Amino acid sequence: DLNINRYVSAGLAVSLEILGIQEKDISEAVNTALNTPTLQDNVKTMSRLFRDQPMSAIDTAVFWS
Repeated sequence: DLNINRYVSAGLAVSLEILGIQEKDISEAVNTALNTPTLQDNVKTMSRLFRDQPMSAIDTAVFWS
């Protein structure tokens, strides 16, 4: 619960309550995620930062082996 709150606060996610969840709730959450430009921009920014690594995965594996 704590992690999702951090992502929602950062504008990176839409939260759903797992107990009593219905198809309508999922549909609304997906529509919100797809139709909220700031959420999309925040996710793209986070994705870009996550993928921006100084070495490729194989180079990192070779370095640490």
